[in-house]
Amino acid sequence: MSRLEALMVEGSTFNKVKVLTDADVLGLADRVRSDCKKYLRDVFDRSGWKIMRRSVGVRMIGRAYKVIPRSDRRSKDLGKTLHDNLNKVFEERFGWKVRGGVFTYTQGMYGVLTSNIFLPIGDYKYCYSPLVVDLWDDRMVLGSMDLSELDSWIADKYVDRGLHATLMGSMKSVEVAWNCKAYYLIHGTVWERMGMYG
Repeated sequence: MSRLEALMVEGSTFNKVKVLTDADVLGLADRVRSDCKKYLRDVFDRSGWKIMRRSVGVRMIGRAYKVIPRSDRRSKDLGKTLHDNLNKVFEERFGWKVRGGVFTYTQGMYGVLTSNIFLPIGDYKYCYSPLVVDLWDDRMVLGSMDLSELDSWIADKYVDRGLHATLMGSMKSVEVAWNCKAYYLIHGTVWERMGMYG
């Protein structure tokens, strides 16, 4: 096992804390360029280097993690019935259970030093709405809809392509759900040291 792998926390336990040296950061940059080349090419480079930000309940300053997402994510706020109904509709429309994905928000390069940057590893799918900032805001209306109405609502608001174009043309934050087997979560101070701005 290389030093870099020892410094990256596998899984979502976040229990190993070490400071990344300059050599570690350079190794991490090479690993990210290799592991995340599809994302860097298709979204990051084409959007003017806008980043995906992910909030987590741990102290991230100066740290980087490799995370395996939970396969059984449950919404704490939407309720089981609405969560399950949304997943049925999203899966029929986009081929995966979007509400079970990893959620991020878009952000320009401003404020990057205080952000936790999300980078999907390898192949991924995504789904987002340029119109809906967070489904939680619409939970009361959505909870009263049947599956057909939910399908129409989602069809009018959600897409699974063109994220880079939306990022280029918008200053507002957009919630994006990701379907990936693993991802890097890198604090902005480490990201800056990696020199990943293009």
